[in-house]
Amino acid sequence: MPETQQDQRQFQKRSPAVKLELGDIIKSKFVKDEGENLSFYQTEYGNVSRVNVICSVVDKDSSQISPNIFVDDGTGKVMVRSFDSPQIFDKVEVGDIVTLIGKPRDFNNEPYIAVEILSKLESLDWVKVRKLELSGREKVEVAEVAEKKPEIVKKVEAEVVSESEEVKETEVEEVEG
Repeated sequence: MPETQQDQRQFQKRSPAVKLELGDIIKSKFVKDEGENLSFYQTEYGNVSRVNVICSVVDKDSSQISPNIFVDDGTGKVMVRSFDSPQIFDKVEVGDIVTLIGKPRDFNNEPYIAVEILSKLESLDWVKVRKLELSGREKVEVAEVAEKKPEIVKKVEAEVVSESEEVKETEVEEVEG
């Protein structure tokens, strides 16, 4: 049976971008699992491989080959880098309040965020909304965080099991038919 074009495409499932403060990343432990090709921060709110942060641009360095910005949300200051599209920083200036979605990473024991989405906020009301959102978070015990796998690993494992069951069912049908 020929595969359709849609069957041939494989979509990469992404972890959700967790709403955090920069201080949550700074005080957390970075974990890189080479075997599973995963990296994440063990925060007191769970394992985090993508973040959603509202912060202020406090410095902009466009002199390097790979430009970057520094952002601060009142709980900490972190560098933001873009390896694929450095022009993403052209639309923001020092003093702008931004929503930042990206992957928290570590280089020489210093956290940074590899930006995926960067958008300027026009209203400061969103800062108040985010503070309210973050005030209702539940902390996770540190031992639980270390034992938990990121959601993406659980989803991929479930899909692999599901696909292997489908293959077995197809093989049985072909033998019986």
